[in-house]
Amino acid sequence: MHPGLRQFVKPDDLEWSFGDDFSVQKVGLGDQLTKRTTPRYREFQDALLARFGQTLPRFGAIWCFLYPNIMIEWYPDIIVVSTIYPKGAGACVNHVEFYYPEALYKDMPDYFTAEKAAYMETAVEDEEACLLLEKGRRALYLSGEEEHGPIEPFLEAGVAHFYDWLAKQ
Repeated sequence: MHPGLRQFVKPDDLEWSFGDDFSVQKVGLGDQLTKRTTPRYREFQDALLARFGQTLPRFGAIWCFLYPNIMIEWYPDIIVVSTIYPKGAGACVNHVEFYYPEALYKDMPDYFTAEKAAYMETAVEDEEACLLLEKGRRALYLSGEEEHGPIEPFLEAGVAHFYDWLAKQ
């Protein structure tokens, strides 16, 4: 899952922070940004290298999840805010907003276009994964089974934290 994103960030360079109603995941920037990747991430990584040169940012992404439905994402020079609005038991809308520094956007619009295309590639993959998970959870529910895993303890620690928060509500 996420071949482009997995190349862009460094999953083994991961830091977690937790609060009562949030989690923060900081992921290091990949160290092989010139290596083969998906076409959309290739464009973004090339733009990132052109933008920062040898002085690359420490992190490739910082994801902050404010429970129950807001995600604030940081990528170099970019903030993305996603808000999930439920539309019933089996549907929701994910409203996504992109924020860029105005002066930098005027100077380097291609950088931001490349980032948004890479982001949308990952968003489509996320939607596919969510639909498969929902299908599996529905099948378990209809068969009378209750199953919450598997959750990878380190990479998905925020999922377990969210479920713990949800159980307390």
